[in-house]
Amino acid sequence: YFRRADNADGLYNAGGGLVRTGDVNASKEIGTEIDLTFNYKLTQQLGMSFGLSQLHAGDYLKDTGSNETIQFGYAQILYNF
Repeated sequence: YFRRADNADGLYNAGGGLVRTGDVNASKEIGTEIDLTFNYKLTQQLGMSFGLSQLHAGDYLKDTGSNETIQFGYAQILYNF
């Protein structure tokens, strides 16, 4: 569950860049995310991780523009030193 801290606050990407400006008349609720992850250990130090995520738009996204459901997947290699 993602929620804005303050009504005047905007929405930011992972790097801290502003994606949507704040709107004091809009809801604080950004949306709800569902994640599915799978981890596989290849060796003692090496592993792989896969995931699927889906973000369902909340009222803030609906109030301020596009409110499509966002889906994405990822894969990563994990190495333990």
